[in-house]
Amino acid sequence: AGTDIMEVFNDQSVSDCFVTYVRFLTSQELQANPDQYSPYLPDGITITQFVKTEVEPVNRDCDYLQCVALANKLKLGVCIEYLDLSEGPLNNHVFPAEQQPKVFL
Repeated sequence: AGTDIMEVFNDQSVSDCFVTYVRFLTSQELQANPDQYSPYLPDGITITQFVKTEVEPVNRDCDYLQCVALANKLKLGVCIEYLDLSEGPLNNHVFPAEQQPKVFL
């Protein structure tokens, strides 16, 4: 019998490896294209400092810049929908904005 994908990703060792891999893909994209991403960093922070403190550590949340970099690296449109306490439909962001999303999170 095949293994259910939810079972695989709920295995902590597998999910940790996957998260680390995705973080390193994102790090590589940011470092390979510093002119594209540096303007969005806080003043005085280099791409190298940013990836070492905000991208590569597993215990850090990702932000807009990391989402854009990963979508660009994978050449995929991504739509991230999130819940907050506001009334109305779900809020979402599409990365990159000009692409039709193929991945919905």
